[in-house]
Amino acid sequence: METLRRLSIVGFLVLWVCPLMANAHPMGNFSINHYSKLLVSGNDIRVEYILDFAEIPTFQMFRNERGDALQTRVRDLSSDWAKGLLLIADSQPLNLDVVDSRVEVQPGLGGLSTMRVRLQLRASWAARNARLHFSDRNFPARIGWKEIVVEAVPPIDFPDGNPFFEDRSAGLSRYPVDLLSSAPNVTEAAIRIAPVGSLAPSTSLTESSQSPKAATSPDRLAQILGEDDLPLRLVLAGALVAFALGALHALSPGHGKTVVASFLVGARGTPRHAVFLGAVVTFTHTIGVFLLGLVVLFLSNTIVPERIYPWIGFISGLTILGVGLNLFRQRLGHLSHEHGTHGHTHEIPPEITLRNLLALGFSGGIVPCPSALVVLLSAIALHRVGTGLLFILAFSLGLASVLVAIGILVVRASRLL
Repeated sequence: METLRRLSIVGFLVLWVCPLMANAHPMGNFSINHYSKLLVSGNDIRVEYILDFAEIPTFQMFRNERGDALQTRVRDLSSDWAKGLLLIADSQPLNLDVVDSRVEVQPGLGGLSTMRVRLQLRASWAARNARLHFSDRNFPARIGWKEIVVEAVPPIDFPDGNPFFEDRSAGLSRYPVDLLSSAPNVTEAAIRIAPVGSLAPSTSLTESSQSPKAATSPDRLAQILGEDDLPLRLVLAGALVAFALGALHALSPGHGKTVVASFLVGARGTPRHAVFLGAVVTFTHTIGVFLLGLVVLFLSNTIVPERIYPWIGFISGLTILGVGLNLFRQRLGHLSHEHGTHGHTHEIPPEITLRNLLALGFSGGIVPCPSALVVLLSAIALHRVGTGLLFILAFSLGLASVLVAIGILVVRASRLL
């Protein structure tokens, strides 16, 4: 009963953030955020390296580790992550040794966790006039905030200036809202350093690691999850809310609303056609979430889930293009037939085909909401896949209902006009 209660709340609260993805993790549920801060002194170069894993990569990589086992796993991975950091001084590679590693687990959306790893690394070197090159080659295919900061302590200075002085996220503790839509993707830094006159002391790595985090509001989801058993009637209420929120989500840009409306008007569609389109969208969206869930669970080492989304959008666009070409071919054939029989009419023939309806429904539902995927992963973690499917299905039905309503509205309106 406890797991049922948790999942029901997960269903309608997590789906609520589907149109508002920048909630717990500003860069989204798929993101791995990177932060590297280099501190150059007279006898060494220290690197503070932070990896911030959102819900889905945390689930993919660390779902079986807890407590001491998680700490051990992170220590084992630290050496691999250190090897992914390349530090070169005048074409001479410098060896970065892991001095310390720490991991912090925090609650995320849908009962899943997020994870923050902080590494302290050090490379020995003799201060001299040199050109430093630093690159972060870890998780190159994953989306996220990627930032590099460079500082120096006296007598080291930057003769040509320092374009990497600004710490925009304060060690991934706060993200400027105006940069979320175009987050930095800095994975390399090249800069010249040299020992010169004394400078004002700069911020140390220790001070940076203690940067205060932005104030966060209490996690309402976590509070609700601590309540007593949830009756079945609230599970059904959660499904109803998921349906309503799916309908609201459908009103956001996308989902082929304009394409569906113009198709039904231009091809003399009927309300029955609009309902069929909605059914195809529901089926496609639900299956899409489950297929993406299988990728996350079993193919994450070979396929990066968030990289699938552009390809899904591309396939959706090709599908719409195919429908358009098919309509064009039909219309061209009709015109040729008119001229061949010496007849002439301005009547537009019915051109609704099962193939076109299936293609349009497929293009409208193929791209799943990432937060619906979070619900599915929560259901899997709680061994309640059936209940998770209930909420995802309700959300998809709400999404499809808006497309059906728009389709019926434009069909009726076109006949009146």
